[in-house]
Amino acid sequence: RRPALRSVLTDVPRTIHTGVALVARRGSLRRVIVLTACLGVTLGSVELIAPVSFAHLLGGEDAAAGPFSVLVTLAFLGTAAGSSLAPGITRLLRSSARGIMAARLCAGIAVVGLAAPSFAVAAGAYVVLYLLLGVSGPLSADITHRSVGAEHRATILSVQSLTLQLSGVTAGLTLGPLAQHVSFLTAYVVVGAVLALGASACIRMPVPVPPGDRPLVTSW
Repeated sequence: RRPALRSVLTDVPRTIHTGVALVARRGSLRRVIVLTACLGVTLGSVELIAPVSFAHLLGGEDAAAGPFSVLVTLAFLGTAAGSSLAPGITRLLRSSARGIMAARLCAGIAVVGLAAPSFAVAAGAYVVLYLLLGVSGPLSADITHRSVGAEHRATILSVQSLTLQLSGVTAGLTLGPLAQHVSFLTAYVVVGAVLALGASACIRMPVPVPPGDRPLVTSW
């Protein structure tokens, strides 16, 4: 049955309230939202600043257009590769939380590498950054799904999406001007610090294990 538009609109406040209440009550969800906000800052900043910084490295927008398009393609492939590596990293570190923390800390280092004066180094750091973010994505989803029942998962995913967008917009409005008026390095260092601080949310992250699930990738 297709709901009427009026019922959908009147249901929006209740859905928002439910999502916020769930996040407020459950420690694992609060930490996932922190991780999501840090991801939004990273993506919002890098996707705004990186094209300009690579153009500076390569001698202008026209010269950088071709190489940067290839680089973006490699970065997306890196994200896919990172996602495929996530289960193995989880088994190696014995929890999703540890996997996220390791990936985000390394990503914090990689993002600073984008300010390198060498195109090869900056390009490598760009691809590695997206590979590491690809690792943490499925692991964050694993914790989210273990922390909330099926009836509320769509609501929590909506809260995460809103958090990602709001943090990305905030980063664009603040770190974009910082890169323009101070330096690319300063902006990238701030992003790296955000990733590193956000990774601390993974320390002793409490993740419930639903009945029947194997506790393979749950606790710290």
